[in-house]
Amino acid sequence: MTPPSQEGAGRNHPAEEDLTRFMRGELAPREAGPIVRHLLAGCSRCSAMTRGLWSLGDKAPKLGGLVSPCRPAPLVGVWS
Repeated sequence: MTPPSQEGAGRNHPAEEDLTRFMRGELAPREAGPIVRHLLAGCSRCSAMTRGLWSLGDKAPKLGGLVSPCRPAPLVGVWS
C-alpha cells in the first residue's frame, strides 16, 4: 500500500497559519471544513505539518487535582 500523497488534495494548500488555528480549534466550522476535506483527501505535506502541532504526553497541561473523577458510565448493550 502506498502512503498518502497530495493527489486528490488539490494544489491549493491551506496557509500554515490556518492549519495552526485549525489544530488549536480556533476556526469556525465553515473555515475548518475545507481544511478537514483537504487533510482527508490525503495531502502528506499538510498532514505532516499538522502532526507537528500535536501536544501530547508530558507536554500536556497537568490538571493538578482541579477536576474530581466521576463515576464510570454503566455499560449499555447497544447491539443486543
